[in-house]
Amino acid sequence: MKTFKRLATAVLIAAMLFSSVMVMPAEAATRLSTPSNCRFVKWQSKTMTYAEVGWNSVSKANAYQAVISWADNTNKKYFNTSDTSITFTGLAVNRVYKVRVKALKVNSEGTITLTSPWSSAAYIIPAPPAKSVAAESIENHTVRLQWYGVSGSNGYDVYLTTNPRGNWHYSLSTSSAKSTTVILKKYRSSKFKTYQNYYYRIISKRWVNSRYINSPIPSPSYYAGYFYFY
Repeated sequence: MKTFKRLATAVLIAAMLFSSVMVMPAEAATRLSTPSNCRFVKWQSKTMTYAEVGWNSVSKANAYQAVISWADNTNKKYFNTSDTSITFTGLAVNRVYKVRVKALKVNSEGTITLTSPWSSAAYIIPAPPAKSVAAESIENHTVRLQWYGVSGSNGYDVYLTTNPRGNWHYSLSTSSAKSTTVILKKYRSSKFKTYQNYYYRIISKRWVNSRYINSPIPSPSYYAGYFYFY
């Protein structure tokens, strides 16, 4: 019986040592700091199909790996770069994308020797395509706006102006990706005037960390269309 106990104890100690040896390389492979400030930088095209995402550099890292996916974490694609930004091309105009990045240290033989944890997510949130937005006069100087939804968004903000190169004014919001119709009755608390152009833009938004976020528009004067009454 004593021999059996000693044998069992020896086997248990060996198993513990083996487990420790197996864990150490994984722990050693996450010594780099997590890239901070992973963020949407700008659109690289007016069609919102090319977008740049950037992050802060990490000490001792000489490469980075970025993963882009749909907002629900499906359809992942991985990219490697030595820069602290990357431009994604061929993006769908009706879908929100999520991007994360991790830092790497790669030796001269191309082997990854150190990595970091994945960063927090940056989101690429396109506005509904301008060609999908329709304005329809219904009655009494009232307009119905309709557009195609953006999958992965959590609603939309509608802005109006009489000068697309001037100041834009918030009009109203919707609260889900499928809420793609609004009724506009006023501009800045006043009824719409006859023979006045009213320009509109629709901004997609997503609820992240207890607040709404969005991606900036391609240019300050961007608008999806305009309407007027006569």
